[in-house]
Amino acid sequence: MKRGFTLIELLLALTLFGIVVSFLYGTLGELKLSNELLLKKDEQLVEREKFIEVLNRDIFEAQGFKVENRNSGNMVLHLQTKNSLYNSNFVYTKWFLNLENNILVRGESPEVFTLPVPNERLHFVRFDEVLRDVERFQVFDSKKKDGVIISIKDLNTSEIFAVEIMKLILPSVAGSDSNATEVNTTSESNETNGTQS
Repeated sequence: MKRGFTLIELLLALTLFGIVVSFLYGTLGELKLSNELLLKKDEQLVEREKFIEVLNRDIFEAQGFKVENRNSGNMVLHLQTKNSLYNSNFVYTKWFLNLENNILVRGESPEVFTLPVPNERLHFVRFDEVLRDVERFQVFDSKKKDGVIISIKDLNTSEIFAVEIMKLILPSVAGSDSNATEVNTTSESNETNGTQS
């Protein structure tokens, strides 16, 4: 004689199945969220690695640099370097924080340039966005004066990212003092971006 499932057994099985499915659905949602967070963190690490690589080459191949303090506590790093992203032999670069959108920017030109760049000079300067969501950008001499320490404060967290980069000692360029670290503490009021409207 065949015996089938009773109505109570079927309801119990469906209830247990619903509990298991809801548990799996919640776990899947948490897994998706953690995956998104890990991908975002991975993108930040890749972005920082690229930043460190370019800045390291800029400073390592620099024949002169100076640090300019801005009245917001941020700094502008001025470099004369052989490291060019655009195939020039010798370039002038400026690393600065664009306060309008909290992006760390690297400006490069074969000629000396000032910030903000006048409209008639914009075709000589190329700007690259290096890091996003930066609240503060600061540059300090290392303890032994053989390198610099770059400090970056993240906008959305209290994290401070710092890296020490060593300088290369190169022979002097005609008319310049090799590896001269000059700290200029003059404040400039226009620090929001590198271009003029």
